[in-house]
Amino acid sequence: MKFYLILGIGLGLAGCATNQISSNLNGVDGLTLKQVNGNSFLDRYEFSSQASASSDLAFCIASNLSNKDVQLSDTSKSFVGQASGNLYIAGDKNNAAGGEVIKYKSDDGSKVAAQGRADYSFTFGFAPISRTVQFDVVAKKESGKLLLSFTEIMQAQKETGFSANNGFQPVGAWDGANPDMALSTLKDVATKIQRCMN
Repeated sequence: MKFYLILGIGLGLAGCATNQISSNLNGVDGLTLKQVNGNSFLDRYEFSSQASASSDLAFCIASNLSNKDVQLSDTSKSFVGQASGNLYIAGDKNNAAGGEVIKYKSDDGSKVAAQGRADYSFTFGFAPISRTVQFDVVAKKESGKLLLSFTEIMQAQKETGFSANNGFQPVGAWDGANPDMALSTLKDVATKIQRCMN
């Protein structure tokens, strides 16, 4: 039971919006934030590097991005039996459908629009927390450079314990939302594409 309580507390902290921007985001090149109702969220992350003239942009995107279904669940409907005093675990499970990775490819192969998902995990108290970051990315290959622009950056916690699982939400820029971990996940994706392009 402690495990589920910790998960619920962890989600509660992540959901407490504040206009305080995490110091972990200070000085991050290529990051743009947006304001919604007085709170800051990740808006865009841009990444650039060298690219080999012979590299295949669409292949590198398709082979390094994934957009699989994600199972999201909670135990928010759990209850204690009035007569028995036993805890009965109940909740919801939802499948967040994925789809194709590449949405558009230019005729000359120099521009690709894609969508993807990538996971990260950490420990809150003694409980392992697993989240999925969802994003759109526009990739360009021009003048010997690779340019990546990540937008529509959202994340979902796979299991939220006693708190209702609200699915994919914009990534808050405050500490409780772990924006640095979401951003690090995008950087990992960008680095994989970069390696393929060189």
